[in-house]
Amino acid sequence: MFFELTNEQRRCFAIPETAKDWKIIALSPSKFDMHYTYAYITPDNRIKKVICVGDDIYFEYGLEEICSEDRTILLPKTDKGKPVKLTAANIMKKTYVGMSITFCRSTVSVINHSAQREYYNSIYAEEGPKNISEFKNWVKAWCEETTAEDLKDVKAFANAERVHIKYKEGDFFRFKINRRLFGYGRILVDFVQMRKKKTPYWNIFLGTPVCVAIYHITTEKSDISINELRDLHTLPPHMVMDNVFYYGECEVIGNEPLRLTDFDLPVHYGKSLAVNDDRLMYQCGKTFLSLDKGEELEHGYIHNGIGFGLDVKLSVLESCIKENSNQPYWDQNIPGTYDDLRNPRNRELLQKIREQFN
Repeated sequence: MFFELTNEQRRCFAIPETAKDWKIIALSPSKFDMHYTYAYITPDNRIKKVICVGDDIYFEYGLEEICSEDRTILLPKTDKGKPVKLTAANIMKKTYVGMSITFCRSTVSVINHSAQREYYNSIYAEEGPKNISEFKNWVKAWCEETTAEDLKDVKAFANAERVHIKYKEGDFFRFKINRRLFGYGRILVDFVQMRKKKTPYWNIFLGTPVCVAIYHITTEKSDISINELRDLHTLPPHMVMDNVFYYGECEVIGNEPLRLTDFDLPVHYGKSLAVNDDRLMYQCGKTFLSLDKGEELEHGYIHNGIGFGLDVKLSVLESCIKENSNQPYWDQNIPGTYDDLRNPRNRELLQKIREQFN
């Protein structure tokens, strides 16, 4: 028998429980699958849940799909749709609903797909298990530590409806580092608004980017005021997709006018990525410069990739707080920090680039 959460454990994550009369069917895997996929089907042929499990993977998520009487065909929801075989590959293309838990590549996340918000992600605190055996122990420990207040909190999260938040530059926000710990940050530059207002900038970022800064603070207090945050140091600001703000995952707690000169903003440098455009580009915050004639001093500093999650690691943040310095952040020696033009090791190159743009 494959591993799955018990209904008692599911309650600790506000994941819908299974019923005794649901049929469990093993789905045909694709040739690239390194895991098994199971569909949970009600007596009236509704697929309510899917679980994927392997040596280092566990997905459990909700669905609202319908299959044929013989449970071999996935039926369309509209007249325009077409029936397809009920296979692992086809079921994974469907839209997830409700609460889910995923474990993959040492990361555990608990998500409300209906609200497009994440309740927990182990990547911030770097506390994810490494294999399915460790994941079982992780789930057990989570449930043992769950209090009545925790159950109330996660249930409220599971019942939350999808919202669209209007965030803006200068907003202070709160986010969860782990189950008990909060971090705080600030929105510095909203490139989405710059795009709408046709403000010139190097439009190389995919999606809907904003630039944010994370303050030097970790706390179990969820009511830190902006007065307490204002004069704290921050980690080097970074780019992130706006989803965490748009859907309310990062909660806005206040706003004040900004002075961008107070922050060491990301620098993007290199040749234009547009076809038939040989210009040399420089972007830093709201400063955009270009040279019709100019050669790159060095390659590899465009940095147009953006993640969906904040660039935060608890161990690094705590070291920066302890040392009252961002040097531990720069010492990570990983892509994105080692080749960041703001990194002290690149100070001489950054100076030459700024001189190049006068």
